[in-house]
Amino acid sequence: MMPESPAVPDVPPAVAQRAVAWILEMQSSDDPDRTAAELEDWCARHPDHQRAWQHIEQLNQRFGLLAEPGRAAVAQHALDAAGLSRRQVLKALSALLVVGATGYGANESGLLNHWRADYRTVTGEQRRLTLAGGTEITLNSGSAIRVGSNDAEQRIHLLEGEIYVTTGQRHSVPLFIEVEQGIVQAMGTRFALRQLGKQCRLAVYQGQVELRPRRSAGSCLLNPGDSTLFTQTGWAPLRPVKPDETAWTEGVIVVRAMPLVQFVEELGRYRPGILRVDPRVAKLTVSGTYPVTETDTVLRSLAGALPIQLRSLTRYWVTLVPA
Repeated sequence: MMPESPAVPDVPPAVAQRAVAWILEMQSSDDPDRTAAELEDWCARHPDHQRAWQHIEQLNQRFGLLAEPGRAAVAQHALDAAGLSRRQVLKALSALLVVGATGYGANESGLLNHWRADYRTVTGEQRRLTLAGGTEITLNSGSAIRVGSNDAEQRIHLLEGEIYVTTGQRHSVPLFIEVEQGIVQAMGTRFALRQLGKQCRLAVYQGQVELRPRRSAGSCLLNPGDSTLFTQTGWAPLRPVKPDETAWTEGVIVVRAMPLVQFVEELGRYRPGILRVDPRVAKLTVSGTYPVTETDTVLRSLAGALPIQLRSLTRYWVTLVPA
């Protein structure tokens, strides 16, 4: 049974549709700051606009509807895989906004089933699971996978986000991880894959992993301590894995002299809504260990340690600006 839906706001259907359209506009915008400012202006024009957007923020807590700016490729891949058009997406999400999740037959569109995939985490959630043969998968925030297996192989499709994989001792068939950019084959190993738009990052911590880009005749073998970025046509030179980069599997981010804008981008993966940095403070540096489940606390600690302050439109729309 689904949990009770947030109270549905009394807003006209046209306003609901426009509020939902902002989600896709934020995904595909070439200038996220400008689009965010336009959305802020739209919310301020009428109380109905503000109520509609606040309800989307509530739904986001349950379904991860808000996408981060610049993730249009991931969004389009999801729509293509589900056989949905932009118009169908707007209709489905508008129904969620107008009648609420409990009053909308999600199976009618298949949209929510695709979002959930076989296993999925919403923003701020992490999940561990054990597959047949003992392979362990940790899904990071905002991640989704499909799982399939037969007598000849086990195959995992990383739809979006990031996973950490440990192959099981009882694994008797080849394990393949498929991403948009290609396929990797695990060989008794621990490794991580992270989708980064048109690129994917592969990092190996134990054993070996063979990488085969989708549109390349060649392959690359990664050994323990190797990492690379790859596309459908090739891969970048191998580089050493970074210290503490798997700390997210324990629920923390560990950084050393990281630019504030980069740190906030990482933290934003675990926080629903919109989190931005004013360019005037973007180059300030951050060091330390920060829990990904306490983003409000982390933001307050940054404001106490750096010459910045938090400016909030709502709890889910925060900008770091000069103090």
